[in-house]
Amino acid sequence: MRSDAAAPVAVVGGGFSGTMTAVHLARLGVRVRLYEPGTEPGRGIAYGTPDPVHLLNVPAGKMSAFEGEPGHFRAALGLEEGAFAPRQDYGAYVRSILAAHAVEVEQAAVNGLAREGEGWRLALADGRSEAATAVVLALGNEPPAVPSAWNGLPVVANPWSEEARAAIASLGGEEGEVLLIGTGLTMIDVVLSLDEAGFAGRILAISRRGLLPRAHAPASATTGSASAA
Repeated sequence: MRSDAAAPVAVVGGGFSGTMTAVHLARLGVRVRLYEPGTEPGRGIAYGTPDPVHLLNVPAGKMSAFEGEPGHFRAALGLEEGAFAPRQDYGAYVRSILAAHAVEVEQAAVNGLAREGEGWRLALADGRSEAATAVVLALGNEPPAVPSAWNGLPVVANPWSEEARAAIASLGGEEGEVLLIGTGLTMIDVVLSLDEAGFAGRILAISRRGLLPRAHAPASATTGSASAA
């Protein structure tokens, strides 16, 4: 890939994958432009939660953004290798990496994409169009939809939305019941948020298999010396 191309490489989507793709291209000397409609590229859904009780499910010693620098994240935050940091802190870490590299950041949504000669033409939501030498799509997952049979019921489909945060906050000190569809890691996050908000009722989580995320195996450090035979 030419680093002296007139148009930049376009990375569409500013979550972790898009941000780190842009950073690695910049480290190779490639001109790159990152398109993200939100105000905080680098966080995405995974690290955009503002709730400090939402933790990484991998210890800090294994969360470096750079393969050749395994202690990069841990050192940046002054963490122990086995610590589980808040996900919002990891989002701030990724944002700091982005700020330290020559990546052009465009706060805009990309609505369309078309071939133009050997490159591409991006149609932006605000009516502008911009050229790109190559395009990386890092769009993430679409938000979940309400099951069709539940239309009209008070269901919050997207647990990461402002609507969901408001609903959880409104349950502080309340009793009653909350039903969660799914028993994965997102369910754990919602339960932690409900507990932090002071919800005093019953929480029921259902899924097709009824399986829960597995906890990390307990481990402890040992020291010793080996004697020569």
